[in-house]
Amino acid sequence: LSLAVLLGIEAWRAQRSLTLAADEVQALQAEILTADAGARAERIAVLQAHTADAVAVTSGSLWRAAAAIPLAGATLRAVSTVSEVVDDLAGEALPVLAEAAAIVDPTTLRR
Repeated sequence: LSLAVLLGIEAWRAQRSLTLAADEVQALQAEILTADAGARAERIAVLQAHTADAVAVTSGSLWRAAAAIPLAGATLRAVSTVSEVVDDLAGEALPVLAEAAAIVDPTTLRR
């Protein structure tokens, strides 16, 4: 029973981290259109912290063991995969996008 409670807490942490990351992505979308490179970099750093936390939770030994359980395991494996993909995007793609936005004025691209 205590392992189930711990897994529930870890699932809540992963869900919370991914939700906070999604909120940061929405805010970053708006900031891409501004000229404030410092704010974009700060937002990306916060986003990366959230996605790293989700990966840490979903790659732990308890999570991996629970992911091997039939039925429930598929959902846990899916959350792990989503966490890893979002973390990769936050760490690789978004910094490059922010850098490009600093070079090209995004407001001139709008019509």
